[in-house]
Amino acid sequence: MQPITEIQREVLELYRTSQFDKALVVVVPALGKFPEDGRLWEIAGLIHRATDNCAEALHALEMATMLVPLSSAAQCALADCYRSTEREELAGEMYQYLLTRMVQLPNVLLENLAFGLESVGEVQLALRVSQEAARREPTSARNQYLTAYFMTQVGFTSEAVAEWAKKAVQLAPEETEYRVGLSGLVHQSGRIEEAYDYVKDLTIDELREIPCGKCLRRLAELYETFDDELRQMACLGEVQRRIAQNEMEDCGGC
Repeated sequence: MQPITEIQREVLELYRTSQFDKALVVVVPALGKFPEDGRLWEIAGLIHRATDNCAEALHALEMATMLVPLSSAAQCALADCYRSTEREELAGEMYQYLLTRMVQLPNVLLENLAFGLESVGEVQLALRVSQEAARREPTSARNQYLTAYFMTQVGFTSEAVAEWAKKAVQLAPEETEYRVGLSGLVHQSGRIEEAYDYVKDLTIDELREIPCGKCLRRLAELYETFDDELRQMACLGEVQRRIAQNEMEDCGGC
């Protein structure tokens, strides 16, 4: 068998290129031969987490913690696993610890941390993390929009939130989610024509892909106001289909 360092390198490369099945084929027998290799347990945990196998991820990451200090990515993954297995107190403690190290965290982990904090009720802290992400990457539409999302959760006014959502739309005008969200915000502020302008060009397929049922209902009312019957009926039809199939979702930012 390959030396352990070569195995780690091979598994990491498979993990980083999202070849999770192939990575598991390599890492599982390797752990049988090298059960004291904490870094290999950590990589295995990250692979299992990436495939939503929280039980195996939790086992692997807890094994790793007994052998090596976990990387930031592994700590985030472990916190997520605790949350997913309803061990919210442990998850909250880990998210709080990661928050104290936010300055050292790579950008790619900040969104994970923000949603993790939100999941344990720390929405104000989640906003703080998303603002840091937006500060680091001011040209990231995603970071701008997530900041707008968390501002809504905290209770900022529609006008204040809309400024952040507008930046996201300017950076990524092709993103339906951002346009729909911004439309809703300016609609709440009474700017009906502006609200319609942001969504008047959405295609029927784009409307059907909007995940939030409440957003679809709101859009149907907006389209009705401007006699846009085609889009109004597309929204209403999709709402009825989801009700019939018990598929209604709520984005949480309506």
